[in-house]
Amino acid sequence: MPAVRLEPVRTLAASRDILGWLARNPLPAHARRSPEEIAADIQREREEWS
Repeated sequence: MPAVRLEPVRTLAASRDILGWLARNPLPAHARRSPEEIAADIQREREEWS
């Protein structure tokens, strides 16, 4: 699975560049998840470590 290192956006111009890129390159439909799906996956992972 590909991974990227996340870094904070330091300027407003950089944030616009990132948002523009995301608008031009959306995730494929099969890779999209709702905030609720993401939260449920995170919760499941946390429970497995308990």
